[in-house]
Order: sequence, then structure tokens, then C-alpha cells
Amino acid sequence: MFRLMTGCLLIGCLTQPAQAADVYMWGVGPRLGTTFLPGAYPSAFPKIVAEDVVDGTENADEPIPVIEKVRGDVSFGFEAQYYVDGGSRIGLIGGFNVGRRFFDANVIAKYDVVIQSASVDFLFGGGAGFGTQRWTGEGQGNLRVPYFPLRVEVAGMVRAGWTAFQLTPYFQYNVQSNVFYTNDIGEEVDVKGGFYPAMGIEFSVLFGDYEPPRPRKRR
Repeated sequence: MFRLMTGCLLIGCLTQPAQAADVYMWGVGPRLGTTFLPGAYPSAFPKIVAEDVVDGTENADEPIPVIEKVRGDVSFGFEAQYYVDGGSRIGLIGGFNVGRRFFDANVIAKYDVVIQSASVDFLFGGGAGFGTQRWTGEGQGNLRVPYFPLRVEVAGMVRAGWTAFQLTPYFQYNVQSNVFYTNDIGEEVDVKGGFYPAMGIEFSVLFGDYEPPRPRKRR
């Protein structure tokens, strides 16, 4: 249901009658980024996962955790955006985030308020979507967390004709829809909880029509 609502919202915005807008700017392109807070993601695993260690190492001086938090992630994907008018923009982002024994994929529909000048835009907005994260650990250990991302962002974008360059700091909280955990000996363990916020930054290069706003010709 959540995915359907998100998709309907984006499609509805994209299919507004052309007569409702005085400007048309759009673009599509790649994006690259990373998270910088928390230093090791996530902020907190579910308690059982955080305390679980490899079978046989419980009494060691340094027991081996089954699942470890990820450091040094890199995200990459695409961004598509369409200016509804000079003061608002809708968009869609999707992609992957990878790190040591970590994989994340998500899609987010966005809405931004635009403060526009001749060639520079400042934007504030956010969005929601769906995604899944997976950690692999020692032995057969793995943790999978399907989630709904809630995102708030600010951005600065320089427009140059058919290209644009955008820098986007963001905050995102991932609301888990479920948690699936398997320990190092292959036993499925029922777990709940965890805390999954993140702050990061992304850089996007867009290609499309980024000419300054212009009034529509009237017949």
C-alpha cells in the first residue's frame, strides 16, 4: 500500500496539465555520495544482534561479533527531476549503497521547494520510498532489514543550459518494516528494534533542459 501511494503521488505530479506551468526544466543523471554520521552504521542494531558473537568465542578476551556495523560506505545511483513551476520541483532517486559486508538499495520520491535565481537554485524538501538493507557476517550470519526511508534535504544547484550540478546534504531515517536475522550457525532468530538514522552528502550531475525560467508562448 505504501509503495502504491508513493508511486501514485509521483505519477500524478508528473502528469499535471501542461497549461498549469509557466516554466519547464528537467534533468536526469548520476549521483554519488556517502554517509558521515553515524561513524559506523547503524546507530544501533537490535539488542540480540548487537550482543551475538560467533559460537565458541563467548569467553575469549575479544569475542568475534557475528554482524559488524559498516564503515566507509559509498552510494551511487540516479536522480530524475522535473520543475512543476519556478517554486517547486518533484523528483525520483534510486540506487545502491555499499560497504564492507553491507548492501543497501532504495527508491525515494521527492518534493522540493525552490528559491531560484538566474543560474543557481537553493532547495529544501524531502521524500519517502522503500528499500532494503543487508549485512553479511561470520559463518552463516546475516541481517536483512526492509524499510521505508524518510528523507529531509537541502541542496544547491548550478544550472548551465543543458547541464546542472547539485550538492545535497541530507538526513534520512529508515523505518524498518521487519527484521530478519540468521546467526552464524544458521539459526533464524526473532529480533526487533534497531535505530537507523543517517546523515550524508551527495553530488549529482544532471543532463536535460536547465535554461532560465521563461514564460510559455500564448497563441
